[in-house]
Amino acid sequence: MDLAVPCLASNHVAIFLGKGDGSFDSPRVVPTLDKPKGVALGDLDLDGHADLFVAGLHSAAVHFGKGSGEFGEPVLLLAEEARRSYWSPAIADISGDSIPDLLVADAGSKNVLFLRGKGGRQFEESVPIAVSGAPRSIVAVDLDGDGLLDVTTANNNQNLSLIFNLGQEGFQAPVDLHDGLTNVSGHQVLDLNRDGVLDLVAFGPGSSIIFFGRSKSTPAPGRFRRGDVDGNAKVQVSDAIVLLNHLFRGGALECQDAGDTDDNGEVNLTDAVVTLRWLFQGGSPPGPPGPEDCGADPTRDELKECKPECR
Repeated sequence: MDLAVPCLASNHVAIFLGKGDGSFDSPRVVPTLDKPKGVALGDLDLDGHADLFVAGLHSAAVHFGKGSGEFGEPVLLLAEEARRSYWSPAIADISGDSIPDLLVADAGSKNVLFLRGKGGRQFEESVPIAVSGAPRSIVAVDLDGDGLLDVTTANNNQNLSLIFNLGQEGFQAPVDLHDGLTNVSGHQVLDLNRDGVLDLVAFGPGSSIIFFGRSKSTPAPGRFRRGDVDGNAKVQVSDAIVLLNHLFRGGALECQDAGDTDDNGEVNLTDAVVTLRWLFQGGSPPGPPGPEDCGADPTRDELKECKPECR
């Protein structure tokens, strides 16, 4: 096993080739981007040689491997932009086509950038995946056992984001975990208690917390449209009527999250008021996912899970 270490002050990556006995050769220097903050190793062009994906302060690049611990000049994939702040590069087959893809956290825009591999050392333009805070670390792993790698991040607003991969449909809206988290700087996903289910570990200066995975298979969070209480794919006056009928006459409410228009974790009269004010007085619209988008609830609550289907 070999090591690659980004050296922020000297703008290079140090390569330590393993000797096979737990020791390493003296470092080899690979000049790279300005202020490298992270590096990932993987065979991006499937030529049998390890390549480097480096995240610099405001840019990101790939060094294609030549073998024997040697690497080529940096090939710029994300050009220098002062508003960007890149962290935690990752190499993973997110698209499931056996061609490696790239992920990198952009704390400047509160996104994870996804660059799909095209083969032949080519990558598509980056696609942003929004998370609730500035991401500082990324781990790609199959959380729900569907054969597709999902994306997890640790964010500077003291939470973890779970982004489920839906294949051809893209990515589900992030599901955040935040109970008991303080000063998060990174995370890992592994089976700590050896029960065959992945667990999440979040850590930072002076503290850490473990989220143990459930041993029973759990479906991905239900998708809904906030404010669309009657489930007809539109938010209109009839939704407020259905909600009022539920509150005062005991009428059925198939998806409680859809009725929680102000996203405070409760279904009450203020939710109907929010809908009516938005429709007739120019008030704030229902929160995400809605009133037009369909997705998972970005905030945790105790409301009954919605059905997965969403029109």
